[in-house]
Amino acid sequence: MSADPAGYALDPARGLDAALGIRRREVARGWALRAGRAPDGTGRIGDGPIAGSKAGPRRVLIRLIEEHARHDGLAGPLRERIDGVTGA
Repeated sequence: MSADPAGYALDPARGLDAALGIRRREVARGWALRAGRAPDGTGRIGDGPIAGSKAGPRRVLIRLIEEHARHDGLAGPLRERIDGVTGA
């Protein structure tokens, strides 16, 4: 399986504890980034494919809820690996 620095690719060599550790790290990072910010404030995205774009915590949280719903919760990535359909 190809290397995935974000840790989202399924890898038979990686156990449940490693996968949960990656998830916990990402959740903690999200909370740290959100801490002390007003819901209607805005800032610039620092990294990733849309670096430099303006966004606020409210919009980011709405987007996360939308994305979660689109993928039927945590089973979405598993389903996507099985049937190959994304964003449906």
